Amino acid sequence: MKKKIALLSMCIIAAALQAACSSGTQNISTTSYASSVPDTLYTDTMADGSVAEYSGSSQSSKESDDTISQAESSFVQSEQQSEQWTEENSLPPEEQSVPESSTVNSDTVSSSAESSSEATSTPAESRSAVPTESSINSPESSARAHESSSEQYETIPENHSAPTESSISQEETTHPESSVPESSMIPESIAQNDIFSSIIREESNESSIVNIKRCRIRVDDLVYTGYNLTPTVIVTYNGRTLAKGTDYRIKYSSVPKNIGKNVLTVIMMGNFEGSESYAYMVRPEGTSITDYTAKVSRLVVNWQNKSKAVDRYSIQYSTDKNFSSGNVNTIVTQSTSLLLKDLPQNAEYYFRIRTFVFMGDDRVYSEWSDTVKIALKKVEVIDGVTVIDGMIIANKTYALPSSYGNGLTPEAENAFYKMQSAAAKDGISLYIVSGFRSYSTQDYTYHYFVNDRGRAEADRVSARPGHSEHQTGLAMDINSTSFSFVGTPEAKWLAANCVKYGFIVRYPEGKEQITGYRYEPWHLRYLGIDKAKEIDDSGLTVEEFLGITSQYAD
Repeated sequence: MKKKIALLSMCIIAAALQAACSSGTQNISTTSYASSVPDTLYTDTMADGSVAEYSGSSQSSKESDDTISQAESSFVQSEQQSEQWTEENSLPPEEQSVPESSTVNSDTVSSSAESSSEATSTPAESRSAVPTESSINSPESSARAHESSSEQYETIPENHSAPTESSISQEETTHPESSVPESSMIPESIAQNDIFSSIIREESNESSIVNIKRCRIRVDDLVYTGYNLTPTVIVTYNGRTLAKGTDYRIKYSSVPKNIGKNVLTVIMMGNFEGSESYAYMVRPEGTSITDYTAKVSRLVVNWQNKSKAVDRYSIQYSTDKNFSSGNVNTIVTQSTSLLLKDLPQNAEYYFRIRTFVFMGDDRVYSEWSDTVKIALKKVEVIDGVTVIDGMIIANKTYALPSSYGNGLTPEAENAFYKMQSAAAKDGISLYIVSGFRSYSTQDYTYHYFVNDRGRAEADRVSARPGHSEHQTGLAMDINSTSFSFVGTPEAKWLAANCVKYGFIVRYPEGKEQITGYRYEPWHLRYLGIDKAKEIDDSGLTVEEFLGITSQYAD
């Protein structure tokens, strides 16, 4: 009897699998033509009696896979149920109601199998009906049930109507609870859901062949290192980086040069097609501007030394920051410094630099450096007074109006008193022997030295009227105007500390050819703390710092 039950169960499962495969084949075929079939409105009667509406044009072949999996699960369940009946009862339920002498013929088995396949979509309430004895024993009843089941199978995909009561009775009479549970079937509404359709379309798009022109390809230039190099190549499609060796390969037209122009070809593979050639450069190492010094009419620019890797430097400067106007100057040099002089006052320039290597008659250039803006020291003339880089200038080249000045400026005077107080704490006594001098006072002083020492000597120790710093109200002589002051503790203290209070020793030793005056350790000029420190740190005189002269016109 166990063998009969097992045979009957296997027949039922085989029929269910055949129906599921047939349904899966139909669904797959529908999917293949989904793009050409217009969307249709469908309705489904759900388990709770509600009606669901949806639209769709294709079903996923995943539905057939799930149906087969549920059928296999039903087969296992049937075998386990059969074993349970054997252990708990002497006979299974169907043998208790059917005489042992009755046999199951092949027609009945076939009819039962087909009915079982159809019953997978029958609501649970319908399957709960108890079969009658006449329906179990009557061959005619089995035949009618088989015929009715076949008709229902063809109409259910169209209108989703429930199977007839006769098919339900035939199914449950043949083998109770051997059919696939209702929950194992995937509703057609899920198979045609927009999510499933979009996945199918996406997979279909991924499998199509994409031309290289739809891809983005970047080939980076390289910097010369003395060795042969290959560039970084990045290929992307729809924001996804493609894999070298799988989606594309690279072919070089020749052995790559270690410097100069090279060509490579990107050849697509797999789901991609086409090829494109790209040029890239291996350039010499570049350089950059490190520092510069700007003055009134000249400037000096310095850059990094790359002479071991390059042949020359090409430096450009222009008044146009985009270097697009005709006023662009290019200088080729092996030096790492450039001096420009006799420039127009108050000019502003933009500089950039690059390196290059000779390749026969050609040159291979590096990239341009960052652009650097350099402004000359600003020169202003305000009411006849020359102001350069914020400083009032009075020397042999630049004169003051005869009416200018009326005493020491408050800033200079207050700074001296602070310095005097600090020096006193160190045991140093400081005082002013000559502060502000008017134009007329300076005229008298200068001519005194002319009469006493002659004009040439007078010009070394005294300024002509209008050219003296004393007239600015920013200069003063401390303690003495005699060379006896040289080397004294007071002179040494001033040289070491005056900058802290905004003063500089205006005419330092050894700079007479530049300043126009001999060494005067007692002559201080007030500039303010920041400017005084900047000039003192440079080790330059005011003339050197600004790039100006101190020479009389005659």
